Amino acid sequence: MRISGFVLLSAALVGLGPAVLAAPPVEAFGRLPTIVQADLSPSGEQVVAVVRVNTAPMVGVLDSRTGSWRTLQARKTDDTRLGWCRFKTERRILCGLERTWSAGRGLVRTERLLLLDPDGGRARTVTRTFDTYYRYWWDERLVSMLDDDPGGVLVQLCGESEDNGWSVFRMDVGTGDIRAHTRGVPAAVRFVADPAGIVRLMKGVQGNQLTWSIREEPRERWREIARYRPFGAEAVEFVAFGAKSTEFYTVRAHEGRDALWLEDLADPDKPRLLFSHPEVDVAGPVFWNDRLVGVAYQGERPEIHFVDDDARTLFAKLKRIVPGAYPELIDQSADGRRLLVRFSADRRPPVYWLVDRDTGKGSGVAKAYPDLIPDELGAMNGVTYPARDGTRIPGYLTLPAGRKPTGLPLVVLPHDVLADRRACRDTWGFDFFQQFLVSRGYAVLQPEYRGSCGYGNAWRRAAYQDWSGLPYEDVVDGVRWAIERGIADPSRVAIVGRGQGGYLALLGAERDPDLFRAAVAIGGVADLRELLGYAAAHFTDGLYVLREMIGGDADALVANSPSTHADRVRAPVLLFHGTDDVEVPVNQSRLMSAALRRAGKDHELVVFAKETHEIDHEENRIEMLRRIETFLARHLGSTEGKE
Repeated sequence: MRISGFVLLSAALVGLGPAVLAAPPVEAFGRLPTIVQADLSPSGEQVVAVVRVNTAPMVGVLDSRTGSWRTLQARKTDDTRLGWCRFKTERRILCGLERTWSAGRGLVRTERLLLLDPDGGRARTVTRTFDTYYRYWWDERLVSMLDDDPGGVLVQLCGESEDNGWSVFRMDVGTGDIRAHTRGVPAAVRFVADPAGIVRLMKGVQGNQLTWSIREEPRERWREIARYRPFGAEAVEFVAFGAKSTEFYTVRAHEGRDALWLEDLADPDKPRLLFSHPEVDVAGPVFWNDRLVGVAYQGERPEIHFVDDDARTLFAKLKRIVPGAYPELIDQSADGRRLLVRFSADRRPPVYWLVDRDTGKGSGVAKAYPDLIPDELGAMNGVTYPARDGTRIPGYLTLPAGRKPTGLPLVVLPHDVLADRRACRDTWGFDFFQQFLVSRGYAVLQPEYRGSCGYGNAWRRAAYQDWSGLPYEDVVDGVRWAIERGIADPSRVAIVGRGQGGYLALLGAERDPDLFRAAVAIGGVADLRELLGYAAAHFTDGLYVLREMIGGDADALVANSPSTHADRVRAPVLLFHGTDDVEVPVNQSRLMSAALRRAGKDHELVVFAKETHEIDHEENRIEMLRRIETFLARHLGSTEGKE
């Protein structure tokens, strides 16, 4: 297969990496990706994406015939962020603008739509969702692209008040005008349309339970077909419509792990199991041009179980284009002949290609991290280690390139779980933060401690109401394993985490200062009782989920909060938090800092204004990495070592 060279964007957009990089600068990791959220036009001749020009995310449009990019201002202000872009037609683009704002009872993350032409003309914004109150932060805004209606799409918007709930509207993509389409109910949080654009499924919240309801025709009443508690063993997600109007592909449990099923409402007692994995959950559906072709899952590395033979064959061809990389088909032209593919791997930051299905030829569109050289990044290897009760804990160990796995300074990097049920685990692939630490000479251990998702319901629920117990023990056991194997220098170990990972880092500073010589918490949880109060005032169903995860006993919540035991902390602590963090409010780090200050403990708090949980402003991300580099070097010593 012949592959042509990369079509480069302007120097400001992509840039060229230097020939030799012994230690890439902080900026090479901290800069936002030059390209994310790409989409292909119906003809396959244009690509739209969120691109970075200098430090600003903008709308980028590529004409593949000329190889030239046009960048368009997305009306981004200090309090809005460009999230994604998609083609509706060859001449019309839809983009999502996110905003975090105060709504009386806490912060909310909302979204409005931006409509524009590929040349930037006829720009319109739909502002209804900014002008009304609702506790929205996670639902998709687009309900249907209405393939048979070139002038409109279906969008989900809130009503005039919280009591009205969500409803579906048809939006004119030329003018931005909307008109009522499907009236919602107060409990509704999500609507799903079938391939014909008929809204037939509705997800709702009833107290501490989630529900699914269905209707056959637009004017019929909704009929409830499923009810379950969040994260419960009986949970079900409807992922796609089947060949018949009564058929659905669903993800629900099989032998304790999420699996793919085909169910027929005409015969509800005989669901058909299509795929299950003996060790891990299916991670979610894989759609190509809005057609379900399989389900993703991840053991040590990502895989797809295909339900479509043509897609399986094509995927095998794509894997040969960039050997060793995982291909993700982002989009394809209306006729299916031209493909937009993202390739990535642990040591290969994402690269985007246009591939011709007929000729097998491809050309590079852009590199997400152009200043990073794959050969100088660390390989991410799956490991398992024994917990103190004998359970084998999976995880990933990444070592600095060219360094022997002996006596290395170690950073243990526990992940967050305050996320979607299929995202709260580590996955094999490129991670700018992990690779930054590795580039500074640290070995990085990422344990999939009990409480992580992806390994079945029992694995996740094993840590429920025990955040300070089993998850922390599993992390500590991983560090001791790395020390016993001779990989880690026992005098140079740090713990760094975000969200719940930050909570575990703060526990480490308190409980095991002889093991952890430094702790970094990014958007970390410090006070469990305060977190429950925030969830009660802020999230639609978050209170019930959090109460089940961390418990509701007031004395236990206080006893298991790091802010309560600041006097026990002996390891130095570095705290980061954004004021626009919706998942974990900034007050968590402020409470921890105040407690450490009263106890006279070595610590620093860095608060970024108008920043999110992800620290996704470029200047803040770079500053955070610089401070972490200095902090770890000060407390762990030099990372120099013999080759």
